[in-house]
Amino acid sequence: KLMINNLEEFSMYKIDTYFLMPRRVVDVLFHKKLNSNYSGNFHKDFPECCYVHISDAVKVKELIKTKDLEPRNVECCIVIKNSDETLLGFGTDGLDFWNDILYSLQNLLTNSVSDRILGIDYLSLRIEIKDNKTLEWKIYNESEDLPNQIYYSATVDSISFIQAIVTAGKDYYETMHTYFPEELHFKEKKEMLQEIGEQLQELWKAK
Repeated sequence: KLMINNLEEFSMYKIDTYFLMPRRVVDVLFHKKLNSNYSGNFHKDFPECCYVHISDAVKVKELIKTKDLEPRNVECCIVIKNSDETLLGFGTDGLDFWNDILYSLQNLLTNSVSDRILGIDYLSLRIEIKDNKTLEWKIYNESEDLPNQIYYSATVDSISFIQAIVTAGKDYYETMHTYFPEELHFKEKKEMLQEIGEQLQELWKAK
């Protein structure tokens, strides 16, 4: 099992998963709250109108009932904070983010850098092992219009950050399996993430 060597460092990370409210609902709230002069990112500025937390079972089950949340195409937002620093936040959302994070960590077992698309849009997630103690985390734009525009960037403690990511990811997959018990791939991904976390920790300890 993953060993938490520094509980204080581990607890500094707060990681939450949210599902997107249907566009038809968000549009109604948008027009109620704002006038036509607003030009900001509504999802970022008013997350309470746009997202449902994964633990809000009543609202999540309603999304499932209306087929606005489906197990094979999970449109979500992951908010990752390290004390006052945001590593991923509201307004940045897409399909199957947790799967992309999982495979990014898997890449680190054989490479010092993982660089892959986050979701199916223009975002990329880059994780680079600086040494056995720190990682560089970066979310950036890979489109031709805005090449290499960085949205989030941070250097984090490798072991405590991976422990936090693995714990949050396992909670996500376990909760999704509860919502969709017939979908066995959530249970498989949880076990896969646990194994990757253990292997990464052993790899860095050996250095």
